[in-house]
Amino acid sequence: VRIANPWELFEFATNDQSTHIIPPSIKSWIHFLEEQEYQKARLQKKGIIFDTNKTYDNDSQDYMISRNRVSAWGDASRFIDRFAQGDYVLYYEKGKGIVAVGEITSMATITDGTEKYQTVSMIVPPDARHSIKPRELKKLLEKGFYFASTVKVPYLSADEVQQVIAELKCRQNEKN
Repeated sequence: VRIANPWELFEFATNDQSTHIIPPSIKSWIHFLEEQEYQKARLQKKGIIFDTNKTYDNDSQDYMISRNRVSAWGDASRFIDRFAQGDYVLYYEKGKGIVAVGEITSMATITDGTEKYQTVSMIVPPDARHSIKPRELKKLLEKGFYFASTVKVPYLSADEVQQVIAELKCRQNEKN
């Protein structure tokens, strides 16, 4: 008999490769924890890893970046309300990881038809050759993430975002 390490269980449950075998009851707890994380971080400046959905819609990332915004449609549009002015958006692309970082400049969420968005000032624009892969992000920040959602949790502190910004800039400068 082996006692399971809670951190190992969390890592397994939030791993992209495991999501297809995680039962709905466990997924509901992960979403509950996601909501708790949002409530806890709501009043603090935070970094939110946000999926660009580029693997599903090739224009999605380009749309957001070229228009200086973080956008969502349909059910995922509820996540846009989690951002506040001064928060950071870390653009995540499946298969690549963090590809860009911006800071929210909107005072409130904007609705345009079926799209909800917040305006963003780019801090580190995307560079097709440079990103921080999920495993590299986990190592850099020494924490695990639930990557199988539009919004990846846990949120990052302002200090953690600065680490990610420094790493992305370093990678861009090294290889240019």
